[in-house]
Amino acid sequence: MGAGKDKADTSSDGSMTLRGHLSEFRNRIIVCLVVLVVAFLICMTQARGFSELLISRATMFRFIYTSPTELFMVYMRLALIGALIIDAPVIAYEVWSFMKPGLREGEKRAIRMTFGFGIILFVIGALFAFFMILPISTQFFYSLNKGELIQPMISIESFVNYVTQILLAFGVVFELPIVVVMLTSIGVLHSSFLRRNTKFVIVIVFFTAAVITPPDVTSQVLVAIPMLVLFEGSVLLSSLIEKRKKKKAAVESEEDNDSIENE
Repeated sequence: MGAGKDKADTSSDGSMTLRGHLSEFRNRIIVCLVVLVVAFLICMTQARGFSELLISRATMFRFIYTSPTELFMVYMRLALIGALIIDAPVIAYEVWSFMKPGLREGEKRAIRMTFGFGIILFVIGALFAFFMILPISTQFFYSLNKGELIQPMISIESFVNYVTQILLAFGVVFELPIVVVMLTSIGVLHSSFLRRNTKFVIVIVFFTAAVITPPDVTSQVLVAIPMLVLFEGSVLLSSLIEKRKKKKAAVESEEDNDSIENE
């Protein structure tokens, strides 16, 4: 049975048929789902610890839950987020393994770098938000309550939603260099354009920092500096890619001229 199945999944020249690709794709999805379920069950046992870790960023608030199922649903959400984080490398590996046979060597190298740096930058962005932005923002929101008529009792569900949105937002923002590299590689974006519009980027960065942080200069600068560093790094990467493309084009042009002269 196994030999017949393998034969049906490959063509006469040894390449995999459509049926074979679909079978491989299904098996890789099953692997990802199994890891996700196991990771979810493990994270569910640690969900209370995860919630306490998030609460530690806002000790000035008193947290409550307003329905019998709210706390349990929060635990499930945290467990699912943890499971997705654990499963992410497995998903990346399975996707990479599925795509790799059809890619050229240069494409393989580019995808490996994109995956690797993308994950690293996303984690850095999320950690930056957790350790820097959350304490600043929660302290600011707490300080808005100047009187004694309103007591800050926060729903744990709303707080977890707020935290996950902040972490996700900064994780995505820190992907800026990857996006710039991809756009530069396909010729959509140029370093000269980025340089010409630096002043507008600085205004946008500080405006964004003013929106997501308390209205004091220190907080705005703490948020704006990493974003500006990301932009400058993106410009540098864009410039390096353009130089590499020009050098490669010059080499290819020289080789074409030599071949014409030899003919």
